[in-house]
Amino acid sequence: MNKTLKWKLKALLVFGAGLGLSLLFWDHFTLPFHNPLEVVGYCTEKSINPQDDVIRSAFFILFPALLGLLFLRDWKGFSERELGREPVQSRDTFWKFLLMLYAALIAVNVPTYHAFGRFDVFHEGESLGSALSVLQGFKPYRDLFFFHGLVQDPLRALAVRHDLGYLIGSERVWESGMKTLGWMFLALALLSLFRRNKAWAFGALSLLALLHVRFLFDVVGLLMVQPLNPQTVLQAFLTHSSFWASFNEFIFPSRDLLTVLWCWSFFEMDRMERMGDERRSLAVFPFLFAFVPVFGLVYSVDRGVYLILASLLVLGLARPQWRSPNSKFLWGSAIGGAVLAGMIDTFLLQGNWAGFIQFVFLKLPRFKELSEKLPYPIHEPLFFGVCAVFAGEVFFLALAGSALYRNERNWAAIQREYRIEATLLFLSLLFFRNVLARSEQEHLIYSLLPFYLLLFYQGWKYARGWSGRWERILKPLVLTLAVLMVVPIFREDVLRQNFPLGVPDDQFVLPAQKDLVSRLGPLIKPGDGFFTFTPEAGWYYLLRQPCPTPYPYLWTAVTIEAQKEVVGALEEKRVKWVLYRDQEWSWQIDGIPNDRKFPVIAAYLAQNYQPAFNVDGSEIWVRKKNNSPSKPASKS
Repeated sequence: MNKTLKWKLKALLVFGAGLGLSLLFWDHFTLPFHNPLEVVGYCTEKSINPQDDVIRSAFFILFPALLGLLFLRDWKGFSERELGREPVQSRDTFWKFLLMLYAALIAVNVPTYHAFGRFDVFHEGESLGSALSVLQGFKPYRDLFFFHGLVQDPLRALAVRHDLGYLIGSERVWESGMKTLGWMFLALALLSLFRRNKAWAFGALSLLALLHVRFLFDVVGLLMVQPLNPQTVLQAFLTHSSFWASFNEFIFPSRDLLTVLWCWSFFEMDRMERMGDERRSLAVFPFLFAFVPVFGLVYSVDRGVYLILASLLVLGLARPQWRSPNSKFLWGSAIGGAVLAGMIDTFLLQGNWAGFIQFVFLKLPRFKELSEKLPYPIHEPLFFGVCAVFAGEVFFLALAGSALYRNERNWAAIQREYRIEATLLFLSLLFFRNVLARSEQEHLIYSLLPFYLLLFYQGWKYARGWSGRWERILKPLVLTLAVLMVVPIFREDVLRQNFPLGVPDDQFVLPAQKDLVSRLGPLIKPGDGFFTFTPEAGWYYLLRQPCPTPYPYLWTAVTIEAQKEVVGALEEKRVKWVLYRDQEWSWQIDGIPNDRKFPVIAAYLAQNYQPAFNVDGSEIWVRKKNNSPSKPASKS
């Protein structure tokens, strides 16, 4: 056995032992449980500290690397070929255009996340319900509160606004437009990541397209029960209705347009530094690098925060050494991007930075995970596999970096060699923090974009010896997939599904939802007011009744203090009609019905309202007659 193979087996053994020990100790990392805000959620009912999984996953991911640094000190490092010192290929405008066109085809053939098919009163309602409050003059983060971001929640429903009878279609036009732009800029980011290697960029896009659908279960499964010939292969792709209409291992949410724009600018800045390319025409990349994270604070708060932290890592640990006369111009472009984004943020927030900071950074972190957190299911294969790959990435970078430092004694060489990998890994772990806040499969797979970029980059960097054969195989596969993606545009009218501008709302609304609106809507007179005691803010939009409280999405009011605020608003405005319960799945998320999750509001409603009628299982309550003003209920 040669020394290289012997060392690799030893490394595999150490890594496996690290994972095994980490898994063994997983349940033993527990923190004291505190719930001072008296929030009701899955973890609070079981007295679980939501931060337990943060400690557990950090140990799981870092421990194998610590073992590797202790027991694998004899590593001599990688060869020059493995380190990926490959010259950058020349640019090709035609192929760049073709790649973006291919990405646009992919985009219109994968469903827009939470903006396709039936109207989702829960997820789409987060935007449409709060948008109605904005139209009534409610000020963001002063008398209107929401989770995700000013653009992501209320403003996206108004960005392509037609009128109040068409807002569902307008919101979907915005989301599909951002999704399509996101895929197109993802194509450019991949081309930059692979140093203009067209085959790898096309291949990575194709793989993400297939990860976006249930390919193995649907298409391959159909072929296994039919004769294998060209006709049945084509039929499997074209007739299986779920091929372009379901998710599997990847979701591209529209807000990740921010992520790919930032990654593209970062990859190009890395190339500029490596090649000493400081042309003034490239100032757009430093501009985007600074603009996107700051603007992200109002677009989608979590993406903005993560990209700011990643930017600080790049600037602090991987400082580009611009030394030409144009360096001041490029840095000025970056500063200009940050300043412009800050001005736009201030305009959209109407100058209310204090309210934004207080709610998003001081209040929200105290209750959100207590309310929504689910324990991370480390023993499920998908969740274990993602954690294991993260651990493998940290293991590799720790050992590779230490070996390179021993060989060259030069920190600059380490950051130059592993800058992209370290940054993508850091960004992936930040996105993974979102998964730990709500550990279910959907939240996992829509947080994997930086993770896949990291794996793609390493695949290109360390397996370039296969490039020739790979490209010969890839070209016919990409061409076939591209043709198959063109067909549904004409067969299934996917352009209309993506961009339903001017389509009336009633074409998206389910019959049961229409029944409720047609029965309750005429009963609500001017001044009556309407409140839904369900988590779906979409009812406010369907009934054209703005939320009478600052919390159209009720889950933002899970604290006792916020519930008292809701009760105070209902009492002050003498709201007459209440949707107490409906048949939507979100009435009892995590097995906890709303009347148990919001005890103060439930007690007030029980005291001041009574059942009026039922529509398809949805309960409508009305304020009791001769009901005099009462003090806000306290928690029983």
